Amino acid sequence: DGLAGAAFVDSVVAAVRGAGASSGEAATSGAEGANGAAAKAEPLDAEERGTLELSMRIFLERKSSAGAAGALVVALIDRAIELATARAADLNTPFALMEDLFDSQVISESEALFPQIEQRGAALAKLMRSTNNRAKLTFIRTCNELLRRLSKSKNTNFCGRVLLLMAYMLPLSERSGVNLKGAMAPSDLELQPDEAADDKQEGSAAEDGSLYASFWGLQAAFADPAAAVKPESWATLVSRLETVLQVFANIVSTDAAPSAEAAPADPSPAGDEAAAASGGEGEDAEMEEAAHEMGREVYFAKFLTSPKLLQLQLRDAYFRRHVLVQLLIFVQTISTDQLQRKGAPALAPRQREAAEKLRARASELLAGIAPNGPLFAAALERLL
Repeated sequence: DGLAGAAFVDSVVAAVRGAGASSGEAATSGAEGANGAAAKAEPLDAEERGTLELSMRIFLERKSSAGAAGALVVALIDRAIELATARAADLNTPFALMEDLFDSQVISESEALFPQIEQRGAALAKLMRSTNNRAKLTFIRTCNELLRRLSKSKNTNFCGRVLLLMAYMLPLSERSGVNLKGAMAPSDLELQPDEAADDKQEGSAAEDGSLYASFWGLQAAFADPAAAVKPESWATLVSRLETVLQVFANIVSTDAAPSAEAAPADPSPAGDEAAAASGGEGEDAEMEEAAHEMGREVYFAKFLTSPKLLQLQLRDAYFRRHVLVQLLIFVQTISTDQLQRKGAPALAPRQREAAEKLRARASELLAGIAPNGPLFAAALERLL
């Protein structure tokens, strides 16, 4: 099947150049014995490129409807990428074939074919960077339509792979993935102050009512930064942030103490010489292993707001990391002119000083959270 798909494309290229064929049938009948390598030697003009793309899409549609996918489809897309790279075909042709392919397949078959597209992500991304918006729009439309068909609860893994492919192939400045208007996600948390007050009588510091209100009250500020930086709200916000950061600092120091006792440093000169000998190689290997480990960290959770769960949540490193990332994004938002463009007043010098202190402290705490705290904190700082 793969050889048949590649041979078909070569025959179409020869046919549209030699006979001006305008359909898949005419291309096939006029291409007997054509030499594929010679056919790709020279670029086609705009009309011939359109004919080639149409013929390949017709061929793919017929084979897909007949249930002949797999190797033939992969070979067809590979040949389309080769022709587009050599500028012998339109740069949109591989993406048009992808769109037709996923539109014609059920979810299970699309998921089975998707790894083939992932393996060709680098070649497709190179085409998209060197073309106009047509190929990029086709790719975005294909992925969005596929995501619309997928169930977020049943096809969670597949949804994530589609989003990862989009993140890999599209630049960070892509308008479809940038929050140009600075819209904030609304907070729909349901707090339980009565239950928190009852837990306060039990004497647990983590379930104290004031800590509960301070901690979950931050989500309202994160969802509406413009209201949070108003003079009447700022003092309360800073007090809550300092309280939460202090709790995080106490937990980090408590977790770090046993590990420091379990692994004492080697004071001998031999130990120092061994460390110096390992030098940069050991550091590079450690960073590489840390990056590999971070790549395996996939953690999805919807955090609950029951006061009875707060102590357990605060002990969770991922939970604290999640909140600290929210805090750093919040500080980034209020420190730039994003809110001013919406009509909010600029921060006063005293507010800017407090925001910078909060940012520095949150970054320090984030770097202290295992696993791979320093690497994670550095990556986030680079992104922000």
